Amino acid sequence: MFLKYVVILKFFSIALLIAMCSPPAAATESVRLNWVGSASTEVVGYNVYYGSASGVYSDIISVSGDTTVSVDNLAEGVTYYFAVTAFNSSGMESEPSNEASYTVAGVAPPTGVPFIMQALVGGGVQLGWQPSPTPGIQGYYVHYGTQSGSYDNVLWVPNGTQVSIMGLTESATYYFAVTALGSSGTESVFTPEVPFTIQSLVPPQSAPFVQQVLPNNGITLAWNPSPSADILGYHVYYGTQSGSYYGVVWVAGASQVDIQNLSEGVTYYFVVTTIDNSGAESTRSLEMTYLIPAPLPPTSAPVIQQVQPNNGITLTWSPSPSTNIVGYYVYYGTQSGMYDQIVWVPDSTTVDIPYLGEGRTNYFSVVSVDSYWMQSDYTPELAYQIPLPLPPQKAPAIQQFLPNDGITLTWNPSPSANILGYYVFYGTSSGNYGNVLWVQGSTQVDIQYLTEGVTNYFAVIAIDAIGMQSDYSAEAAELIQPISAPPPAVYLSLQPLSVPGFPNAFSVTASGVVPATWTLEGSANLKSWHTLATGVEPDVNVSVVVAENPALFFRLNSNHEGIPLELQTDATNQYPNSFVVTTPSSVPWAWTLESSADLQHWSPLTTGSFAPVKVAVVHAPTPALFFRLKGG
Repeated sequence: MFLKYVVILKFFSIALLIAMCSPPAAATESVRLNWVGSASTEVVGYNVYYGSASGVYSDIISVSGDTTVSVDNLAEGVTYYFAVTAFNSSGMESEPSNEASYTVAGVAPPTGVPFIMQALVGGGVQLGWQPSPTPGIQGYYVHYGTQSGSYDNVLWVPNGTQVSIMGLTESATYYFAVTALGSSGTESVFTPEVPFTIQSLVPPQSAPFVQQVLPNNGITLAWNPSPSADILGYHVYYGTQSGSYYGVVWVAGASQVDIQNLSEGVTYYFVVTTIDNSGAESTRSLEMTYLIPAPLPPTSAPVIQQVQPNNGITLTWSPSPSTNIVGYYVYYGTQSGMYDQIVWVPDSTTVDIPYLGEGRTNYFSVVSVDSYWMQSDYTPELAYQIPLPLPPQKAPAIQQFLPNDGITLTWNPSPSANILGYYVFYGTSSGNYGNVLWVQGSTQVDIQYLTEGVTNYFAVIAIDAIGMQSDYSAEAAELIQPISAPPPAVYLSLQPLSVPGFPNAFSVTASGVVPATWTLEGSANLKSWHTLATGVEPDVNVSVVVAENPALFFRLNSNHEGIPLELQTDATNQYPNSFVVTTPSSVPWAWTLESSADLQHWSPLTTGSFAPVKVAVVHAPTPALFFRLKGG
């Protein structure tokens, strides 16, 4: 437990003791501390605690029977903090008194002793130190030399607490001390001195060499060991430019190392340095250069493994003997050594190449590609001519003779693939064709206006998709005979009419060459034919109404007035009780013919425009009729 003693701390007197020398030794100061003693009769002494951080006390002085003490060896520029406790004969201690502080005049040097952070290549060191506890420090002076306490070199360090010092002599011992420069320009005393001997490191005495070539574009690099003592290991530096090294490998306890995954076809540069146990590094060894071989191409020219449809081939080749190959580029073109086409083939030694030009010679070569995309040289070249398209395998033939001294010529298709069409050549001399026809998508063509009584000769060639032509087919010869032209054809058409009350109503029209004078006839049995209507118009359009009761009334509805209707019941109509409703001429407007059985209810029968009215009303028990058109 703590004694509940009250201790009041105050400074009694200060004695400043500073002894200067050149170079200056550490300056110190003493302070006398005084306090009001405890009122307790059990107190036998006091503990004086002090340090350079508030509440954190690194030192203690015990005082017996007195309330004052002199604290010595306080450093310049440092603020110290003090507290006192009372204790009794049993060693029980009171709580600390209030804290008092005191700043020693002057500038404090860096705390502790400077230290060597690392030895540097080329005779150098990296020196570090703790900062000065004095506020407002402008920077530090680093003093060093080859005699203890005598420094003939100085470096100014405005920022930071470390510095690299180069150009030191190998095997020499150097002594380093640091001072701080205060805000007023006052320099502190020296820190304690740190010595360091610059090691004399020797690199390997010759350039490294390639001991072995490894898979995956690697090498085993070896070198002669350094003759220096206390060797920790070596640094192997390498790169693709002489004197500039981007790669470094640490090697401990050996004088060789495997370096993998170098780029094929690239020259590398290698040097080695020695590292001792202090971390110091020697100068570089002599430089060694080594060219990593490019990947090897396939060992022979590619070959045609198979001919494919569509003028294609399957190309194959032997694999590259190099390791780390990721694929192949297949180059080809129609000129030797000049390739305008390229195919990438990963993980295989076979590729299909379609649509090569028939009749053309293509040249093929292959290169290997490794994982760094380095390419090998070309393989020997393969030349291959794609066969021309084949012609039809027989002579063309006459399929039929046509009017106008014409024929339909036909032929067998070409057995070649990718055929776009055919050229048909013909003329009146064998092997000498003065005429040509292009035929696409077919194996026949109509040829008109050949000369009657003359023999014509015909041959066919096939054309593929890139315009390559086959040879001629076998030749066909044909004497053109005169052909009498058949009479012009006329075609009748029936179209049902929607007439209320007359389900059997329809119109009869004609197409083709209509005679100048025509007669439309009807028959129920194809034996007996009866006239329905006649005309001289170039268009045949007759409406036929088949009814059991032909007692009908008719009227013409048109915007053009004054057109009379006529009923023809003369001998040309050979159906009893049947008649034809007509007009004497064409109606010069759109019209509608209407019919009625009672003159009250009218229904449209047929319509027309700019044409005569012709409606045949047939009295017949059945609507089964046949029709024909006669001329003359």
